[in-house]
Amino acid sequence: MRGRCRRGHPLPGRRAQCRLRLLAPGPVWHQPQSQPKRPSHQCSTTAGTDDAAAMSQSLRQLPNLITLMRIALVVPFAWWMAQGQYDRALWTLLVAGVSDGVDGFLARRYHWQSQFGSIADPVADKCLLVTAFVMLGLSGQLPWWLVAVVVLRDAYIFGGALAYWFIVGHYQGQPTLLSKACTCALVILGLLALGDLIWPPVPELLLQGLTGLVLILCPINMVQYTLLGVRGLRRRRPAEVNRG
Repeated sequence: MRGRCRRGHPLPGRRAQCRLRLLAPGPVWHQPQSQPKRPSHQCSTTAGTDDAAAMSQSLRQLPNLITLMRIALVVPFAWWMAQGQYDRALWTLLVAGVSDGVDGFLARRYHWQSQFGSIADPVADKCLLVTAFVMLGLSGQLPWWLVAVVVLRDAYIFGGALAYWFIVGHYQGQPTLLSKACTCALVILGLLALGDLIWPPVPELLLQGLTGLVLILCPINMVQYTLLGVRGLRRRRPAEVNRG
């Protein structure tokens, strides 16, 4: 039993060793630390942000959808006119006119303008106006020379816009004040001529006055867009020289 440490009777030489053994700490077991869980509200916040962005992107297309609807209304309008159901044709034309104001308001109010809308909106207006005047000419309500002036004006502006886009580029389909005035006169004349087929006769003097106004504004509007196209072409040439 020599050299053995007994509890309560330690040998003098071994006293320090026994004390060290008793006081020595045992092995320390470290429990693995679990990874902190990500708060669930962050995931829900991210999902909510994505849904809001998707909803905002969808709403941005609302003016374009209204414009496409206005283009689609050309078909039923022409059908009602061909069938002699002028009241339905008039209501279709009114709905198309209201939609033109609605999509423009939404695009400006909420900054939902787009390149597609800047091109599709005037195309829709021209399709509707040209169809209306052609059908009014076929019904004998408007003279064919007036219909020819309206069709020539819209075809000239549309062709000039395409040429500007191919040659100059960066086309923005923003109508001028003169173009808006001419379009407004055409719309009023078309509505009155169509209404004359449904209700009591519209005063002949009013129709003649609007016809004269259209004959003045259409050629001036064509000249204006010609000058704007030439100005854009001149701006493009110095830029090409500087790049060269």
